[in-house]
Amino acid sequence: MAGKEIAYDGVPFFWTRQFDLALSYVGHAASWDEIIYQGDVSVHGFLAFYVKDNRVPAVAGIDRDKELDAVEELMRLDRMPTPDQIRESHVDLLKLLSDTPIA
Repeated sequence: MAGKEIAYDGVPFFWTRQFDLALSYVGHAASWDEIIYQGDVSVHGFLAFYVKDNRVPAVAGIDRDKELDAVEELMRLDRMPTPDQIRESHVDLLKLLSDTPIA
């Protein structure tokens, strides 16, 4: 912008509201190998981690706005947990972000 060559490091996001549900999506995954769920999809309080080539390029969720905000920043900083870390335990994304040094 304004003649300066600066890389854009924004993370894509999307949200939609359908009746009383708000679905948010951070990152981008055109395809995936696996989806790892945290929470309960049937009661609309969950995160869905899309896994491709052993990385997490996108996360969708309902009623988990704080965690999705943390995901957006972790993606921007290239500090997302691995699929194995997500699978093995409930990763505290907010704590992970607060433990990340500011660049």
